[in-house]
Amino acid sequence: LYRSMYPETDVETQRRLELLDYLSSSVTRLRDKISPNQLSNDRLDSLSNAEAKIRAQFEGDVGQRLELTQEEISQFTSNAPTMVRSNMAQTFALAQKLLVGGICDCVNLGINGFDTHSNQSARLEGILGGVDFLISQFVSGLKAAGLLDSTLIVLYSDFGRTPKINNSNGRDHWPVGGALMIGGGIQGGRTVGGTDDDMRAESINSETGEIDANGIQINPTHLGGAVLELTLGSEYMGFRNYLESIPALTKLKT
Repeated sequence: LYRSMYPETDVETQRRLELLDYLSSSVTRLRDKISPNQLSNDRLDSLSNAEAKIRAQFEGDVGQRLELTQEEISQFTSNAPTMVRSNMAQTFALAQKLLVGGICDCVNLGINGFDTHSNQSARLEGILGGVDFLISQFVSGLKAAGLLDSTLIVLYSDFGRTPKINNSNGRDHWPVGGALMIGGGIQGGRTVGGTDDDMRAESINSETGEIDANGIQINPTHLGGAVLELTLGSEYMGFRNYLESIPALTKLKT
């Protein structure tokens, strides 16, 4: 759908640029009618910003840069588990192309099917196998492009699952969950935090991430803060003061 929005020929491109020219001149004419004593017009500002962004995408031939080749798609379909559908493979292939091609800096992907309250093992086995394959191929692609250390991958959910099986051989909602962080220059191969025998979160040392009864309870605001600091820098933390970054999650490779 996104690809179809872009012109495919020079004639189409020229026609759309002419429409943008008309929009730009209209904004200029309307601005000229505003009294110098008046504040700037938010609607005109929004139109002008949108026109500039769309023009940059048309002139930069972004549509063609979104076109996936069969080779790019096959990275996520060749020898893939049966649950990996074609649309999922294309989604990951496009996300990789966007990042490798420098078209965007952030991509948000979603994989559903995890909200299982019955037949847990049978329903999740295929899904998890497919996710493992897709993430593995995604990491390999970014690594081959030399972008893994500068691209942070975060795999997470909005809640966990109960530690005990219910009467339907499934698991229900649980406030304790986990997240996986890959790349981004962080030090990998380690676990931050943990749970007790009843799957209740244990307190941790915010510096080391190790279990510490006198430490803090890690929560989603720490993950969000770590992502913000690792991607944009600590100076941006003030813009999201409800987030808190901790050293245990932002430790970089030496």
